[in-house]
Amino acid sequence: MQKPVAVRLAMEIASTWQQRMKAADVRKVMTSWHQKRWVQYGSPSPGRLLITDTGREALNAVARATGERVPRQARPQDWEHDVVVGDLVERLAASFPAVIGTLRVGRRTQLRDDDSSSGQRWIHPDGLVGLAPEHGPILLAIEVERRATPLNLARRLHNYITLAAQRPEHPVRVLVVTRRPSAGRREVVAGVLEEAQRHRPRVDVDMAFTTPSGAPRQLAKWGVEPETSAFPPD
Repeated sequence: MQKPVAVRLAMEIASTWQQRMKAADVRKVMTSWHQKRWVQYGSPSPGRLLITDTGREALNAVARATGERVPRQARPQDWEHDVVVGDLVERLAASFPAVIGTLRVGRRTQLRDDDSSSGQRWIHPDGLVGLAPEHGPILLAIEVERRATPLNLARRLHNYITLAAQRPEHPVRVLVVTRRPSAGRREVVAGVLEEAQRHRPRVDVDMAFTTPSGAPRQLAKWGVEPETSAFPPD
């Protein structure tokens, strides 16, 4: 999209969340992202569908008519989570340039669920990307810790075991990232991994509990090098 459009959309989203934001600050961030090749500006390609201002107003009207609630105001841990995600993505892009353009951030991923009526459910990895080290391609999943309860953290990690079982063509490696590691969180990660190895030994999954600065070192342990190529996870 064009830069003015991106700035305007960011301002609209901030207003929805009842947060103050200056257009100059947004432009500064967008310029930084453009210099790092995280984003590209340009006109829409021919034939691509766009939402016009009139269309946006119509969709908002539909949302109001169906009782769709405005998103809740962000909590401190939400802001901290987004900062950690940004820090981590920047470090990964600096260490492994191939992830630029292929790393999917915050995109929901479908899982089969035989216990639900629909037969499917969704997970929302903070990051998902395919990597191709020398020993063979892997699927890297990123889970940035939100200071959740140990039970909720374990539940989210179990989702990645399910993901690995449903995608046997690629071993799954999970980075559980936090700025403040704790023994309790580390035990949760180790416990989930031990349970998977004991009850689902055929599922090729590994997990590591680390910090943003330690993430590149952990990827190196998994055989990922700066020149390693990357591919979209879907």
